[in-house]
Amino acid sequence: MRAVKYCFFDYAPALHSALDAWRSEAISRFAMDNGIGEEWQYYVNSKEYRAGVDTFCKVVLLGECPVAVMIVFCNPDYPVGINPIIVDPALAGQGHGGAILREFFENIDAILPFHSSRAEVVIDLENTASIRAFAKAGFTLARVHPDGDVGYYERALD
Repeated sequence: MRAVKYCFFDYAPALHSALDAWRSEAISRFAMDNGIGEEWQYYVNSKEYRAGVDTFCKVVLLGECPVAVMIVFCNPDYPVGINPIIVDPALAGQGHGGAILREFFENIDAILPFHSSRAEVVIDLENTASIRAFAKAGFTLARVHPDGDVGYYERALD
């Protein structure tokens, strides 16, 4: 196991304005329309998801600075899922997305309460940054949706 570079902790409303400042056209198009705070509230208020039990919003720190945020789904009966992961646009193209995902999956048992044997994500096929980041974290394309607009990517977690 490599030295830990990033810290993963649960979303706090105090971070809402800082994380919401990351919104851009690309983020709104691929990840969220109304900001991470509102997206997270959807899961908190949903009867289908159990926030803090099998659905988590993790803020990723590098030192003391938030560099990414991601919503993670986990359940021992299903693959771990991430939707979305958002890296601070000011840090785009610097390799943080792939590095964060690699570290997350290398330390997943310390970050999440359940262990799963695999992970699966759905990515818009035009979102090349996410495809690249997940590929660097060991994901491969398993299938394309019949509409041809999204791909299902997966990887084993052992």
